Amino acid sequence: MCIVDIGDEWEVDRQKIELGEELGQGSFGKVFEGVLYDFIAGNSKMRCAVKTCFEDTSWEDRALFLKEAELMTNLNCNHVVRLLGVVSKTQPVLVIMELMANGDLKAFLRSRRPEADENKNRDPPPTLRVWIRYDDLKIIFVRVLIYLVYFCSKFFEFLRK
Repeated sequence: MCIVDIGDEWEVDRQKIELGEELGQGSFGKVFEGVLYDFIAGNSKMRCAVKTCFEDTSWEDRALFLKEAELMTNLNCNHVVRLLGVVSKTQPVLVIMELMANGDLKAFLRSRRPEADENKNRDPPPTLRVWIRYDDLKIIFVRVLIYLVYFCSKFFEFLRK
């Protein structure tokens, strides 16, 4: 059994969540666009993404689902989708995250393939040579390494708990 320890400060009242359009499906359940009410002072409605668990998901898989959210409570990075909260005390379990208004990275990259329906002009996929100079690429590479070190340190801190 997977033990999950998400602090009460992350618990969101289910009444503050409204599910909207289905955005996709993951290994544990569906993902919906949602609205989170009265979450941030001065902002009565906030768009968000809401991950759900399938109704027939085992308790062990629900715990793994929440373990991902627990790991995200330790991440604070502008380049990673932010966890906003969870609904874990009642069923169905929900994980509430920042909404990527322009869609997910995988869909964006797939839409740029020459054979993609969205690519009506059949433009070739973007390449680093077109967009990035070599000096800029070196800077990006260093930043990626810094983020990897950061995430690895957070992951190992998480494992030590």
